[in-house]
Amino acid sequence: MTNRRTNLIESPTGRVRQYMRDNGMGWLLTGHPRVGIACSGGADSMTLLHTAIDLGWEPVALHCNFGLRGEESERDEAFVSDACAKAGVELHKIRFDVDGRMKETGESVEMACRALRYEWFQEIAGTMRLEAVATGHHGDDNVETFLLNTIRGCGTGGAKGIPPRRGIFIRPLLCLTRQQILLFLEMKGLEHVTDSTNHSNDFSRNKIRNIILPALEECFPGASSRIDTTAANIARDNRLLRCLVEEKKLAYTRPDGAINAALILEREHAPEELLYHILEGDLCLNAIRMIHDNIQSSGKFHTGRSGRHYLLDRGMLIPAGQSATLMESPLTIDKSLLISDGEVYTEIPGGKLILHARLIPRSGFSPRRDPAFAWFSPKALDSGDLTVRRPRTGDRMRPFGMKGSRLLSDIFSDGKLSVLEKERQTVVCLGDTVVWLPGLKNSSHYPVKPSDENILELHMLNVMKIL
Repeated sequence: MTNRRTNLIESPTGRVRQYMRDNGMGWLLTGHPRVGIACSGGADSMTLLHTAIDLGWEPVALHCNFGLRGEESERDEAFVSDACAKAGVELHKIRFDVDGRMKETGESVEMACRALRYEWFQEIAGTMRLEAVATGHHGDDNVETFLLNTIRGCGTGGAKGIPPRRGIFIRPLLCLTRQQILLFLEMKGLEHVTDSTNHSNDFSRNKIRNIILPALEECFPGASSRIDTTAANIARDNRLLRCLVEEKKLAYTRPDGAINAALILEREHAPEELLYHILEGDLCLNAIRMIHDNIQSSGKFHTGRSGRHYLLDRGMLIPAGQSATLMESPLTIDKSLLISDGEVYTEIPGGKLILHARLIPRSGFSPRRDPAFAWFSPKALDSGDLTVRRPRTGDRMRPFGMKGSRLLSDIFSDGKLSVLEKERQTVVCLGDTVVWLPGLKNSSHYPVKPSDENILELHMLNVMKIL
């Protein structure tokens, strides 16, 4: 027994070192890198802190106080402060307004705490010039995550468990079990605090930890270890899958990001599954089956889980922006500012466009053929609001030099605009009248007159980038 315990004391640092080498973190094993240590005061974070010291790092402890457990939260902060002082470790602490975050975002308690914690870690890593930020996730956490994700229903991305490294975040203790961590602390004579909520079965993860896993171990001894091995095997296969998908993605994706879905469906043995992985699961398989059934249709949009729109246009699947950035309502230009200052710049949401409206003296008026400019009599401003919006069904305009009006859809067809270009086209109105299609057509409304001392000039900057 003594030898076994001694081996467990001596082995964590060596085991962690080897695990880091095997998982692309070997660059942190030379010199004395400054590494942030997420330090709650629990067993895993205290093991992580002292393992960091043993590895020769210059650890910077990072403690988050969410204030959700009253005196216990204060106890944890005091404990971490004392432990870091004894170990001679630099400590940074922060208190979060979790309720405020939840009201602002609608997140659950768990999601709000996670977001606040990782946002602060990212920020302080930049400020303190940390090489990485280490969290205390261990092997049992990985097993719990695997079970949670598989119970919810997942593919290889969810079943691969917790990644050893993601961006600046590393998890060196994934090679250790909770039992090994506790025994290490016991034999080293290191104290830790316990979060009382870990014993509550109100949370899904705690039910797995306190009820399901013990039952599995009782019926199938060693189940946790084998589940951990399964997650590692799936993670290995997932890495291969991602490499193969990236090769296919390069073959079927144009430089502008459009994906040749028709060619994928024609050539590949599992085309729907491949398209699903190329899109990284943003469109569900049901949506991809709809695309398959209507592959030669034009003008159909599908919205992904991320909010990104995908336009299906005769076999091509074209990413078409984020729903949050599309201009969903008319944008009104501040005419009072235009009149008082003589000009106004207005950013157009979603299109990387800026409308520059200004009043210029007749002496500075030099009309030219440039689809990014339009000129009108300043009296046009008396006709109503100057607005920018997206095209609407039934919109009409009276093009300059023509009698009568035409549907915008016909003007778009004459201009050979693709479905995506039609979707991105902006429409400038004065009151209810369409007066300009930037980059395409001017209307014959409100022409400049010889008696006009000033002229209203509209300039859509960067409009040519989307046409």
